[in-house]
Amino acid sequence: MNIEKALEKLYSLRQLGVKLGLDNIKQFLDYLENPQNDFSSIHVAGSNGKGSTASFIASILMESGLKVGLFTSPHYVEFNERIKINGEKITNEYIAKFVESINDFIDKNEITFFEISTALGFKYFKDNNVDIAVVETGLGGRLDATNTLKPIASIITSISLEHTKILGDTIEKIAYEKAGIIKKNTPVFLGDMPEVAAKVISDIAEERQCEVFKFNEYCKKMSKDGEWGGNLELQAASMCYKINIVVYQLNAPKFNIQNFNTGKTIHLSYHLGEHYNSVIPKNNNITI
Repeated sequence: MNIEKALEKLYSLRQLGVKLGLDNIKQFLDYLENPQNDFSSIHVAGSNGKGSTASFIASILMESGLKVGLFTSPHYVEFNERIKINGEKITNEYIAKFVESINDFIDKNEITFFEISTALGFKYFKDNNVDIAVVETGLGGRLDATNTLKPIASIITSISLEHTKILGDTIEKIAYEKAGIIKKNTPVFLGDMPEVAAKVISDIAEERQCEVFKFNEYCKKMSKDGEWGGNLELQAASMCYKINIVVYQLNAPKFNIQNFNTGKTIHLSYHLGEHYNSVIPKNNNITI
């Protein structure tokens, strides 16, 4: 099967629409021997900003020397944009081979376009031995196909009224759906959002024994023209980082990351590419 035939097959499955629920994707991942269990991950949900946030995180992790998978949607020009490792898109050959290998399973089980895309990303990350993958949800969170991960951190960037016929017609209902990505004993990071949304998410995090880090508790608005700044210290495994963040008008983030264990400091600034989730490192300097 060549790439043209593989993509034709994938796109034909869009007629199945959105199929919220995890039974289908779990069955499919079982068939693939659960590749999502073989790499560490960070799971990102939110009404807005989740794609750019996922891309920022992936770029920062790459700069620290890790092999990083990135799964985002939708794509803008070609399907391969959805799945990347260290900024390189998944190859046509891998896509074609994957679709050919699961063709019979697809036909028998009515797997959707997004479920296949998700499983393809997970399998690609496993087969290429990524150190960590940053995964953006498709729609909502609780019943999204990506919610089969066991992440080391869950991030919810924002909450607003969107897809109300599917996710609910209030901020609280939508917050509940997004909070569905939260796993027990896993740190949760919240972006700037209405207090009622933050409370719904924080209550669920507390039930699941998760520590919650709220953006507004670490960063404050520093000027009337949209500049934010602040400090956030994170500890993950044996690594401890101090991150200084300054965001000018919310579109040109600058990061200063210090690893307390190694003394390495990474100074990063970014600008957004043509599309919101295309993040391009710019003027990076690494000092020891």
